[in-house]
Amino acid sequence: MFKVFKEKDHIFSLLIICAFSFCLIGLFSEPFVKVFGGINEIFKSEAGLLTDYIAVGGIGAAFLNAGLAMLLAVMVTKLSGVTFSGINIGVSFIVLGFAFFGKNIINMPPIIIGTYLYSKLKREEFKKNVNIALFATCLSPTVNYIVIHGPFHLYINTLIAVLTGILIGMIVPMVAGLTSKIHEGMLIYNVGFASGILETAAVAILKSLGYEFSALNNVSSGNNRFTGTIMIVLCTVMAIYGILKNGMSDIKRIVKYSGQSPCDYVKEVGLPATLINMGLVGFMCTMYVICVGGEINGPILSGILATIGFAAFGMNFYNIIWTTVGIVLLSFVSVWKLNETGILLAALFSSCISPIAGKYGPLWGIIAGMLHVSIVRNTAFEFGWLNLYNNGYAAGIVCLVILPVINFYNSIRKH
Repeated sequence: MFKVFKEKDHIFSLLIICAFSFCLIGLFSEPFVKVFGGINEIFKSEAGLLTDYIAVGGIGAAFLNAGLAMLLAVMVTKLSGVTFSGINIGVSFIVLGFAFFGKNIINMPPIIIGTYLYSKLKREEFKKNVNIALFATCLSPTVNYIVIHGPFHLYINTLIAVLTGILIGMIVPMVAGLTSKIHEGMLIYNVGFASGILETAAVAILKSLGYEFSALNNVSSGNNRFTGTIMIVLCTVMAIYGILKNGMSDIKRIVKYSGQSPCDYVKEVGLPATLINMGLVGFMCTMYVICVGGEINGPILSGILATIGFAAFGMNFYNIIWTTVGIVLLSFVSVWKLNETGILLAALFSSCISPIAGKYGPLWGIIAGMLHVSIVRNTAFEFGWLNLYNNGYAAGIVCLVILPVINFYNSIRKH
């Protein structure tokens, strides 16, 4: 399977190796009994924001769950018939990351099945919507919530939860098709924006029926040596592999792209340069967390891994800097600290609007970063803390606010 030469198959093989590596890390980092007991705890957890699977089930169970979730995502993509490229790397890594932080192999399938059914009803090939299906699993905590808080017997609640997940999977592609037209390709996590809108409506209905929602804040600490080492090794292996395959000849070309979607670096500059970019971006993210004194817990791992993945599709080691600079500058007059988990997540995930800096310049990227961190701290309650892509939703609002201002300013300058 791994002795392949076509780049699309090469990507598949590398993703499979990555998924199995995380599974093995999980299996052998702690005793098997503890790992599998932890997996059971992960499956039973509420999974909303912020639920750190390292805190819930232990570091071994969290890594095993992440590897299995990525394996599920890669195999679903493969079976759909997709030709692997940069976007598939990004989607696979965002599933890997959020499997430390809300997703698992139990709550994801109903949503994937829902998007599959949507494709069949629309008479489209599933490969056209497979990425949306995997993105839409950001709403998988809804499945857990209904199972745990539903008014009926466990089995009835589970059936309702599965049907709700299927319904979510059918609706998200419709909403995402509309939101993609709003932000002009400046938001890489478009489905996060669409999912936030859908979940806000769903939670509003549930609140009308008497349901209550509250934030969770179950995060781990003290694992920086282990988790930081894993991230640095992962990024180093990617960069070295890319250099050995093709040297540094194409890496400079990446920064010439604004990142405005669709911007698939595998198609534009090739896989080796893309892997170098992924390694550099991941190393930068990891060192930023360490330098500001943050904890590399489950949610932070999700932010680092998601950014690594989308360094194959829109993000690069230049355009992601400026939103973070904006957050750092705002911290001097803010009421929060840079090493808080929520603020670190904002810094990592603000890279989803990095195309703003890439296209319009660093100053607008800095302003976008300031706006993003301010908005994201006040949005999660809208959807009952059940949309894992809270930053994607907040970033969509940033685009709605800032893009008309940029366009107006540029039109004034032009005339």
